[in-house]
Amino acid sequence: CVFAMSESADTKIAKDAKYHIDMGSGYEEYPTRTIGYTTTVFTSMLIAMQVAIIKESITQQDYDGYIEEAKSSIANHRNISDSTYEWLTFNKRKMLRSSCLLFVGSGELLPVAQEAAVKVWEIPQIPAFGYETEECLHGPNYGFNSTHCVIVLNGGGDDESKMMALGRYVKDIFKNGFIIGQQVYN
Repeated sequence: CVFAMSESADTKIAKDAKYHIDMGSGYEEYPTRTIGYTTTVFTSMLIAMQVAIIKESITQQDYDGYIEEAKSSIANHRNISDSTYEWLTFNKRKMLRSSCLLFVGSGELLPVAQEAAVKVWEIPQIPAFGYETEECLHGPNYGFNSTHCVIVLNGGGDDESKMMALGRYVKDIFKNGFIIGQQVYN
């Protein structure tokens, strides 16, 4: 089954598609908003969870738990935003003095790394790139230097040792990087 997913039923793709999912995000008048991204992620997550229930990959109890987790993240948004702003205020000099920012993520954090790069290039207009972990493991060999600020998004899991190794490398060798997530390195 192929379907289109867009901001409203009035988009061209919605009208041309046999099946359409309206995310309800509305038209993004300002290009620096992230509601299109966040509603795409959330809608995709809900679809995946419905498929998982049908295929019996998760239970109704799992589903309900994931919904509660999503609700708590919405309720906790202000705290997360405030903490992020404090961190950014403390660490911004290193990023602003860099020639570019390289966001690195794997698994579910790869699209987060890519979106972070888009927003950093859009808003403060600092060249930024989002990469998958495996691609960045080559960076120390042929591309990274001390003017590149590498921001490793460590979600734990199978790639955690690689994420930590990359993060330690850019912090220790180039003195220009961060590890954000499950486990960090100071």
